Amino acid sequence: MGNIKFLSDSGWKDIASKNKVKDNGLLKALADHKRLDSEQHDDVLASLDQILKLAAPLKKSKETAAAPAVANFLAELSSAADTALRDAAKAKAEAEKKSKAE
Repeated sequence: MGNIKFLSDSGWKDIASKNKVKDNGLLKALADHKRLDSEQHDDVLASLDQILKLAAPLKKSKETAAAPAVANFLAELSSAADTALRDAAKAKAEAEKKSKAE
């Protein structure tokens, strides 16, 4: 389900605290996402969407512009979330197709 390193609450917590970036709820969203079962397709999709929505304003903030490590982490996080979102959508479609066949 995406790159675990970047879709990790501990990774974001470390980088945010080291660079004194105020969290906007991304930490909680990442923690909640980590607890989801990959078979809960709708919940996984909603969680990834929320992560992307919270990461976007952080990428544009002045705090992030002053901290290249944060900007890089958020770029990687967004990329990992996009990939995981596509994978989850594909898995959901396959599961729905399989359940219709049964």
